[in-house]
Amino acid sequence: MDLIIVTGGIGSGKSVVARLLATMGYSTYDCDTRARQLMTRSPQLRQQLTALLGDDIYAPGSGELLRSVVAQRIF
Repeated sequence: MDLIIVTGGIGSGKSVVARLLATMGYSTYDCDTRARQLMTRSPQLRQQLTALLGDDIYAPGSGELLRSVVAQRIF
């Protein structure tokens, strides 16, 4: 089985290349999307993130990760 790994900086076209590969029949795996899912759905990861960055990084009610709050705390 062949494996193609697409890397690059922000705005370099990784998503475009991944979509092109998908249209050509290749299976693709989007690490950014999976990481966002895990930060919302994994109880262990949520606990670690809130311990590090505070309980208010998740929206009340929906429980979605507030990426802008996370960015403020990290950067």
